[in-house]
Amino acid sequence: MVTFFLFIAIIYGLFWLIGALLILRKSYVGLKLEKPYEVGISIIIAAKNELENLKKNLPYFLNLNYEKYEIIIVVNNSNDDSYGFLLSQKNHKLNPILLEQTPKGISPKKFALTYGIQHSIYDYLVFSDADCIPLSKEWLNFYNQSFQNQNDIVIGVSPYCSKKNFLNRFIQWETFFTGFLYVTAVLMRIPYMAVGRNWGMKKEVFYKENGFHKHLGILSGDDDLFIQNLENNYRFDVLIHPLSQTISEPKHHWKEYLEQKKRHLSVSKYYQLKTQFLLFMLNFLIITYYFSWIYIIFFGTNQILFLSLCMIFITKLISIKLLTKVFQMKITLIYCILGELILILFQLIVLPLSFLKPIKWK
Repeated sequence: MVTFFLFIAIIYGLFWLIGALLILRKSYVGLKLEKPYEVGISIIIAAKNELENLKKNLPYFLNLNYEKYEIIIVVNNSNDDSYGFLLSQKNHKLNPILLEQTPKGISPKKFALTYGIQHSIYDYLVFSDADCIPLSKEWLNFYNQSFQNQNDIVIGVSPYCSKKNFLNRFIQWETFFTGFLYVTAVLMRIPYMAVGRNWGMKKEVFYKENGFHKHLGILSGDDDLFIQNLENNYRFDVLIHPLSQTISEPKHHWKEYLEQKKRHLSVSKYYQLKTQFLLFMLNFLIITYYFSWIYIIFFGTNQILFLSLCMIFITKLISIKLLTKVFQMKITLIYCILGELILILFQLIVLPLSFLKPIKWK
């Protein structure tokens, strides 16, 4: 039993150590000093009833330090004046599109994104949301550099604004740990997801994979299910540098946040068996690590196990401390200590709820 716990603890420690080292090394990759050649980039955003966010955030997208780009905003099934506002902007980089209805049985967001892609003029696509802003004017230059390095799919990081309340502290941890996982997965060449707020691809990849056709009827999953269902091999890259990130306004109420998480978790059953197995093994590893501490508390007779757990705990704390600076997030002490366990328990509660009630976009 002690040997088993010790083995799990060591693997858990290596999981944090290797992931942190890979991410820290990648995070220092900045832009070259010389001005690079610009590939044409189409920013695609699907928006539904996002008038206030568009008024607040659109200027950040229209004033990027990049020349050869357009921003396509597809207003879909909205009952506010989003489209009228976009038409009033009179900016040559902005291309607003109005969709008044979505065909039955098709995800409204995927339909909107597909329509936007079909009307794009450039060969490279970058996706974001109306409630996001790039953290710097150099945002597209990071994508440009990655695309010129012959990468086909580029995945970015998108933290949430920090607030001083319990919900936001949980959101910060959930976003941080999720980001840690999918960024590490890309760096280990086993990508399994992206975040729709900050990622991109060559347009030819979208058409080569027949777009979202495999999961067009599933409400969510325009990012992770697309990656899960790739039929060809592609070169992946991940953007971690703080200037390559976007930032979003978080949910302010638990009800809104739960609806968001139910929508996200509802697609997990469509993941490949390989991905589901790896995520299951990760959760098993995490739970067993915490059981190792319980074993020490009640049967604290093995000094090697105790010292190993202490060293691994310190490694984890240092890793989190360093990575929060990279991901631009604030993580409180309780989540540094028990964050993974709390998140697993939360997901076990929310996951069944995602199948009990119909999920809606907006």
